[in-house]
Formats: sequence, structure tokens, C-alpha cells
Amino acid sequence: MLHAIMTKQGYENFLARMFDAGLGKRLMFGTDQIIWPDMIEIAIEMVESSSVLNSAQKRDLLYNYAARFFLIDDTGTIN
Repeated sequence: MLHAIMTKQGYENFLARMFDAGLGKRLMFGTDQIIWPDMIEIAIEMVESSSVLNSAQKRDLLYNYAARFFLIDDTGTIN
């Protein structure tokens, strides 16, 4: 939800601080946008267009940590 209340630069600064602090493998992308479902696409785009994260960090944030948390293997199977 931070993407909805922060500027693009503020959001990127936040992401950079979290990854610099070593939390990148523990961050999970999420949204509670039931009222404004269009915000989900905007939030994903903010991560994907980030100039402070590399492609591996973006993948960690958008998928990898959630896959580990929910025990999803490379085939998409929940273990």
C-alpha cells in the first residue's frame, strides 16, 4: 500500500533502504487493494520500473520470497 501514499522517489528510497539493510530476501510484495483493484497494476509497475533494484531483487520481491514462504516449488506445486 506504500505505493499509494508515497511518491515514486520516496517508494524507491524505501525499497533501496530495505534491500541495503539485508531484508531483500524477507520482503514480500502484497496489496490490500480490494476497493481500488487498479492499484495492483500500478504497484507492480512501480517495482518493475524501479531504478534502484536489479532484476534479481525485483523477482525476489514480487515472487521468490512468497514462493519460499508458501513452499511453492519450481513447478508451481505447493509442498
